[in-house]
Amino acid sequence: MKGFMAKRPRSKLAEQSLTQGNLLHRMTNRIRQSLELQEILSATVAEIQSFLGTDRVKIYRFQPDGTGVVIAEATDLTRLPSLMGLYFPATDIPAASRELFIKARQRCIVDVPSQSVTLSRLEHPQTPGALTLEDVQTLPIEAVLRRPVDPCHIKYLTAMGVQSSLVIPIFHRQDLWGLLVSHHATPKQFSEKRLKTVQMVADHVSIAIAQSQLLTNTRAKADREAIINQISTLLHSPMPIYEVLQLVLEQVVKVTGCAAGRLYLASNEVDAMTQIYTTGQQPDDLSQDQPLEAASFWQQLFTSVELPPPSIEGLLDEWAELNLEHDALNYLTVENPAGCSPRVVPDLYQEPLLEEVRSGFRSTHIRSLLVMPLRYGDLPLGCLTLFRDEIDTNILWAGRFDPDERNQRVRESFAAWQELKHGQVQQWTTNELELVRSLGTHLTMAIMQNRLYRCEREQRILVEMRNRELNVARTSAEEASRLKSDFLSSTSHELRTPLASTLNYLELLKQGLYDNPEELQEYINVAYHSAENLVDIIN
Repeated sequence: MKGFMAKRPRSKLAEQSLTQGNLLHRMTNRIRQSLELQEILSATVAEIQSFLGTDRVKIYRFQPDGTGVVIAEATDLTRLPSLMGLYFPATDIPAASRELFIKARQRCIVDVPSQSVTLSRLEHPQTPGALTLEDVQTLPIEAVLRRPVDPCHIKYLTAMGVQSSLVIPIFHRQDLWGLLVSHHATPKQFSEKRLKTVQMVADHVSIAIAQSQLLTNTRAKADREAIINQISTLLHSPMPIYEVLQLVLEQVVKVTGCAAGRLYLASNEVDAMTQIYTTGQQPDDLSQDQPLEAASFWQQLFTSVELPPPSIEGLLDEWAELNLEHDALNYLTVENPAGCSPRVVPDLYQEPLLEEVRSGFRSTHIRSLLVMPLRYGDLPLGCLTLFRDEIDTNILWAGRFDPDERNQRVRESFAAWQELKHGQVQQWTTNELELVRSLGTHLTMAIMQNRLYRCEREQRILVEMRNRELNVARTSAEEASRLKSDFLSSTSHELRTPLASTLNYLELLKQGLYDNPEELQEYINVAYHSAENLVDIIN
């Protein structure tokens, strides 16, 4: 009997090890077999729920503005409601809590009945009081981990119908990407070995996120290169340049998801007039003879005067802040080696340099614009301007909340609440900005090549015209020379006959070879008439 009792714990331990090993093996195979992140995350929550035996396992992803959304979930709907696809405000997991996850890089276990929170391996808290962001950033990690659970968090979990919560941070590189969360409707304890296993699964998820991000970047690059190749082929088509530029503009507006666009080409030694190509609904120009690009905002870009650079941590953070607060931000910039970079005005009604043209936009739905200067070295060629309309956003929140921080309190319900906002700014992604920058480079080269071709063609035409003039002059000179030769030949013949006659008769007179005065007079008359004929020929 004792031998039997001694064997049971080893058998149970071996069975747990086998289960944990199978879980890790299945998760590893999932990551190897698929690079689709959503598929991996859905499998992860299903496996973890089965492994822990809890009512709900979800993956919560942080947004740039601090809000979060449930992107994967496995839930026993007879015990807890689904939260899939619902957004949570940033105040639900405040900055101090997010900073704590980054600093501790460990799991958080909350037991509602005992109102205790365990971070990493520490059991019960020893220091009372709420934790601020300054505390997290200044206190030693040992002191941070020893704290009671916030009473508001207890109310929060109770309102969700949760009595036990396990939260494990998910990192991408050094950033807090999201959370792996397990909820149970009744108190539940977790063994250290199971917690370690779940932690290893979370680490595998981090690897999957990195692989998925690499795949996403590779796909985006491939798509971008395909678009660039398509437009580059169009730029070098044999069609007239004005048709090519119009088609390229329409294509660029389409692939960047914009509502309208315009291509402005400044006057130059080849084209005395400026050229403007447009597609979609356009704002009003400054005046009848002043295009939109005559405004100071565009003119500063043409003359390479640096506009105030934005003070931002990242592109997405800036957009997130703008969508929440419309009184922020002027420019977003992506630099390129050539020195030209797209300039983005997320909200044109907040940009002071656009005040002189702002009235021209009021009849349109345009809210955001991007300007890509086109320069060849120090030579400004023009610019590509893209417009985006304002949009309406529809967000499903987990429960209705008051965004005013002065009225914050724990929500009593987490039922889906739809928030519809009108006139919101449509975001520009880093991939779109990079695409516009690349297209701007190709457009610049095509425009410059066309100008050089036209200059060379005009020079060639001038040379051909000059050559034709020279050929005409040479032909005329040759004809004149021929006529002169013909004239001299004819004249020589005509002169030679009367002159010879005159000389002959004068020779007869000189030698006195005449018989009588009548014959002398005859010789004189013949010589005289020959001389007259000679005079007539010369005249």
